[in-house]
Amino acid sequence: MKFKPTRYLKPKEFDKYLKTIRRIADFNPLEKVWILNTRKLLKNIDHERELIRLLDELAKYIPISEDEVRKILNTYREKSRTIVLDKDLTFKVRINLSRSTFRELVKLCEYSRGKFRLRNPRYVHEVEELLHKEGLSLKYDKDILRRAIAEASICSITRKGGYIRVKFKYFDQKVWEKLRDELTLSYYVEKPVFDEDGNLKDIEYIERRIKAYAEDLKDLCIETAVGLLDRVIEVLEREGYSVDIDIMELPTLDVPMEQRFKLYPYQEAAYREWLKRKRGTIAIFTRGGKSFIAMKAIIDLKKPTVIFVTTRELAQTWRGYIERYLGIPSPLIGYLGEGIRKITPITIAIYNSAVKYIELIKDKFELSIFDECHHVPARTFKEVALKISALYRMGLSATPKRRDRNEILLYALAGELLINIDYAQLLALKVVAPIETFRTYFVEGTEEKISTLLDIVKKHKESKIIVYTQLLKSADELYRQLRDRGFRVALITGRTAENRRKRAFKDFMKGAVNIIVTTTVLDEGITVPDADIAIIYEGTGEPRQMIQRIGRVLGFLPGKTAKVYELVDVTNKKELRAHFRRKWVKELYTIPPQGFRIDSFFQ
Repeated sequence: MKFKPTRYLKPKEFDKYLKTIRRIADFNPLEKVWILNTRKLLKNIDHERELIRLLDELAKYIPISEDEVRKILNTYREKSRTIVLDKDLTFKVRINLSRSTFRELVKLCEYSRGKFRLRNPRYVHEVEELLHKEGLSLKYDKDILRRAIAEASICSITRKGGYIRVKFKYFDQKVWEKLRDELTLSYYVEKPVFDEDGNLKDIEYIERRIKAYAEDLKDLCIETAVGLLDRVIEVLEREGYSVDIDIMELPTLDVPMEQRFKLYPYQEAAYREWLKRKRGTIAIFTRGGKSFIAMKAIIDLKKPTVIFVTTRELAQTWRGYIERYLGIPSPLIGYLGEGIRKITPITIAIYNSAVKYIELIKDKFELSIFDECHHVPARTFKEVALKISALYRMGLSATPKRRDRNEILLYALAGELLINIDYAQLLALKVVAPIETFRTYFVEGTEEKISTLLDIVKKHKESKIIVYTQLLKSADELYRQLRDRGFRVALITGRTAENRRKRAFKDFMKGAVNIIVTTTVLDEGITVPDADIAIIYEGTGEPRQMIQRIGRVLGFLPGKTAKVYELVDVTNKKELRAHFRRKWVKELYTIPPQGFRIDSFFQ
């Protein structure tokens, strides 16, 4: 298409004419006319509206027919449907977009003065789809874009100040939203519901959410707990990111140790599964030897280790294990609890003390072992597991499910459930003793209850018996009743001095004492392989407590069978309700394993 003035133009008009025509055409000196240049047209005209204004201006100096205007506009529209993405990730859209498409584009691109810039090279395909809906195509150098996407798909993870720091090169809205979702944790708190008479009617579970991250949009970083590293990596890899993990581990331990035990095949299987990522929760029913799997990790990794426990009895058991099975001298084993703050490269910490002194220990260990993690209140567990910066984690649990549903928090911070071995499997593997008798006595009043207990003890006077109570006054009364009748009995409660506890344990192990009356302090942590009778005189409605108490008498010995007796006072409504809440536990032990094959477990 050619352009040429047909009238005399004054100097000012001629200057305006030249300035306008040069934007869309080239001068041909031979013909002395201007010829439309499509490249110039697309380069200099950003939008159809601008072109219409230019043609209106041009019509003041040269004749342009409506047909010519229509042809120029059609050429512009046709050529504008191919949009070029420049090396700096910018592009222009020269035709009108629908409002919905424009809104979606500005989520993926910065927009200024008619020009779009990709916020992230990874968005290019989404932009292509949006433009395609408008009948437009996006043209770009595939090799250049491929390199840009590869560079944008690299992020780094470092550890600083007890947290991991995820650094991006570009902001990625989609990935950040997914990370925010994964790093927002849920847990439940229990709310008791009472009837009109003030009796406990039900338990409600109220969800609480924790924002376990902090973000810096300016620096393109997200910080979160080290315990959530697996979640972060899974999100990034799922979204096609290459993750550069640059975490400097704590030095290897310079502590003398040797392995003085051998794992059973099922323990080896559990350990191999854990070793793949050095994170995860291992659920093995009570008496299944979870501690030995943890000790295998300690000796193989040889990293500073903290073992979190629920009670001082369990701490004492762990100290004995570490000395006996790892050969680590007692002076080298640290302890945090009971007012003691001795921190060494191998430290045992009671959960409650760990919460109190978390700033003291949070960055001193590389392996965290969360023992009896199913037993720890969610609020306590999260305070420890979120703040401890240990890279490697192992959760040890007897039961993978919690009544309060907070296994979700456990798996998030200690690692997903890797293996679950129940009582039936342990029985088939000859790890625990079978239960010969599991009987519940319903009595009326305290007098009949004590009388029934005495009858049971007389019947099994040569056996080793653990009598569990819930209340101190009950424990004191039963101890007095048994002692006065000449039974060899010891009393262990929260008030029992440490030296007396140790002596009672030794006497029980040797047989000088064959009955221990206790409260909740021995629900977990005591190791008595030849105890064979558990008498549940009092208990809560918590099934986990019942399982742990029974577990104390399930140590395997050839020919041994265990017996469990439960006493329930039907005149006590609270006690009766507690029984009905936990009574299903009996099914775990009284139904023999059917068709269980050991080899199928390892497959």
